Amino acid sequence: MSSKKARLSYSQTDLTSVTIRIGIDAVPVQVNKDILCHHSNYFDNLFNKGFKETETLDTNLQDVSIATFKTFLDWMHNGELEFPAELPESGYNQTTEDLKVFAALLDVYMLAEKYDIPDLRVSIIKRWQAVQAATLTVENTVLINEIYERLPGPDPLKQIVVQRKLHSKFSLSKDQVGKWTDQICREFLVDLLIAGSEKAPSVIRSGPRTVWEKHMCNFHEHSTEEEKVACKEAWIKEKEKLTEWCKKKPAQPAAEETLT
Repeated sequence: MSSKKARLSYSQTDLTSVTIRIGIDAVPVQVNKDILCHHSNYFDNLFNKGFKETETLDTNLQDVSIATFKTFLDWMHNGELEFPAELPESGYNQTTEDLKVFAALLDVYMLAEKYDIPDLRVSIIKRWQAVQAATLTVENTVLINEIYERLPGPDPLKQIVVQRKLHSKFSLSKDQVGKWTDQICREFLVDLLIAGSEKAPSVIRSGPRTVWEKHMCNFHEHSTEEEKVACKEAWIKEKEKLTEWCKKKPAQPAAEETLT
């Protein structure tokens, strides 16, 4: 696993810009080529390895929203994710602000996945975990299904969702079990069963939150133990910051598993 890339300043570039046309309306956005290619292996290949875009310095991202791309640009220039992020309209029929944040983070995560931006992917995972911890929110059926549909292969974000559900106080009545299993995707159920079989019931019941937070860094692609220690310290500060932010929010309805 590779270490996090050092940030690139404008003084280290030749100030060449590329045009990224966003969404179906092809809204043009000018981006520093060197900084973009420094963070994204996809764009490095596109603009530096002999494709036609190497000459035109112009490309289209029809599958990305303006809000999602703005979040990426903020991260690329500032070195951290803004919070709360601008929330795009989504297909999730949710009543809590917390789940809308997850939906927005998922869109940015998909951008990082598709356009090979590993450091952004890790930043999203850390923010996802911090929101989980600060809000005590557990992803619901609609969001879990969306994650599994958009990420068909093995992925750290899937593991995080499985572990969160496993270590939460999630429970269903006998009448609800059948309905829930009909609604949730089968791959998630299999992952949940496998993860559950690896945990002793006594550990799950005696300290689920402690166990869950203890293994946060397993999904962060650290290359050294020193990176893990530094990450843990930074994550604690991140959680504290988000916890304070949550205290200032207007009261929201509790996040519940909706069975329709």
